[in-house]
Amino acid sequence: MTGALRIASVGRVIEKSEPCRWIEVQFDFKLANGEGQLRKSDWCKVLIAEKHLVKGQSPLDHVLRAWYRSEADDSSQKMENLGDGRTPLPIILSGPLQDGERLATAEIDSKLGKLACEGVRGTLKLNSSRGDALPDVYQKCELENRMHAASPFGVVTSRWTLHSVNGTLVWHLTLVDIGENAASKMPDAK
Repeated sequence: MTGALRIASVGRVIEKSEPCRWIEVQFDFKLANGEGQLRKSDWCKVLIAEKHLVKGQSPLDHVLRAWYRSEADDSSQKMENLGDGRTPLPIILSGPLQDGERLATAEIDSKLGKLACEGVRGTLKLNSSRGDALPDVYQKCELENRMHAASPFGVVTSRWTLHSVNGTLVWHLTLVDIGENAASKMPDAK
């Protein structure tokens, strides 16, 4: 399986006298198996007060509005359950890791050059509620992040090891591009 994860700040608004940001996540993946290829693209857009978008906070706990769209949808749909298993939001917007431990600084070669990155490793317990059609799937996610202040959103590399009732899935993520003035892929979601 290969894919791409795009995280962008796509707008600022004032909500209830608080400065807030729209954060948009695009998750694309391609799965090759003996029967061909499966491609999937999903987008989600969340509004969060800026005070909750800092280290030590749990942004997912403070989402004011959320929208979801898959490539098959004609328009964006309000998202009521952020942990419904359709998106990686519970991992991306989690708070501090359980059993978090600091790792020795490591040099990472990235889009920003060679960076001395701090590291942290820990776990998240995820509860994906997928409605009446499927029973709840409880997962544990082991995360290892390498961070540097020069990286937008702070992360340079991340490794996700997801454990579920169906087996183990490992994702390796690396910062490959940065930019400014990101435009929303979900302009109808407000």
